[in-house]
Amino acid sequence: MKPDVLVTHPTRPRQMALLEDAYTLHRLDLAEDKAAMLAEVGPRCEGMVTFGHVTVGEALLAQLPALKIIACGSVGYDTIDVPALTRAGVRLTNTPDVLTDDVADTA
Repeated sequence: MKPDVLVTHPTRPRQMALLEDAYTLHRLDLAEDKAAMLAEVGPRCEGMVTFGHVTVGEALLAQLPALKIIACGSVGYDTIDVPALTRAGVRLTNTPDVLTDDVADTA
């Protein structure tokens, strides 16, 4: 049985295919009734795939009691409550320095 992962924002198609091979994905980004979906699958989701513009705080964490890790596919994570993650024992990853060279080139 594959671990359950909540997707709040998809990655690129190739990466999504790899995730689908390894995990049971629950696409919150595509759900018509997000609250109902979270109520159903939230308690068993061990991971989350998101981007920094999605708010992750106490309210969402309360619906994800099995959550162990959040993979944030962006540099910024200002909307993610890191102290709340720390209290819940949830790890957070992001992609630092991914745009450093491009931003410097543009500037």
